Amino acid sequence: MSRVPLSVCLITFNEEAALAACLDSVSRIADEIVVVDSGSSDRTLEIAKARNATIHRHAFDGFGAQKQRAVDLAKNDWILFLDADERLSDALSETLGTLSKDPGTLERFSAYRIPRINHFMGKPIRHGGWDNDELVRLFDRRKASFDTKIVHEEVIAPGPTGRLDAPIIHEPARSPEEFIRKNLRYARMKSRSRNALPFPIGVLAMIAAPPAVVFRMYVLRLGFLDGFEGFLLANLYGFFAFMKAYYRIKTTERAERP
Repeated sequence: MSRVPLSVCLITFNEEAALAACLDSVSRIADEIVVVDSGSSDRTLEIAKARNATIHRHAFDGFGAQKQRAVDLAKNDWILFLDADERLSDALSETLGTLSKDPGTLERFSAYRIPRINHFMGKPIRHGGWDNDELVRLFDRRKASFDTKIVHEEVIAPGPTGRLDAPIIHEPARSPEEFIRKNLRYARMKSRSRNALPFPIGVLAMIAAPPAVVFRMYVLRLGFLDGFEGFLLANLYGFFAFMKAYYRIKTTERAERP
């Protein structure tokens, strides 16, 4: 049987720090690279062009819609979707290359979950809720697609999904400052897609949620085993819980203005 062609899709916005590693990691298995960019002002597009990516520009209207747009623009039906701050491990690249040469095995499932090893400040994090992380990233677009969530979008696939053992390497932030910027953006976006929190319920959430999040990540989910990075992550997530409640209160205030 002939080899199954694979389109690698991703969306970008000012990703020059991570994009080269991402695209280089798929160079051996990608028949096509599709990038949908939402207005990068750094070297993102230059890096993508140098690696023969097909670039499309579209204003950002939520992660689900933007990712599905990239999928729809691909030439091939089998899609590998990556975020710009992810890259394939050598083992995963080899697994995907083998699967693409075996259509009978590949097409047993319409979608495959792939585990991620998450790094923070250059260190792999094994606890605190960052373990056991796996997402559908390989799928047949004729049968599966992204949902329309603004943030925390997912691929919806019919029936059971397969699972690959080899991981994606995910490096969402090389510094606390970068991590804070990214997650505050997600918190603001999430607040627009959820019910607003009226006063004083929102204030109670701002008070109660942060310590609960820190305790869950650092103690219950063993984040302390990741050393200083685990301690810092738990406290950052506590801060994000505080800010999520704040943004939802602000959403209420805006809705009540005449």
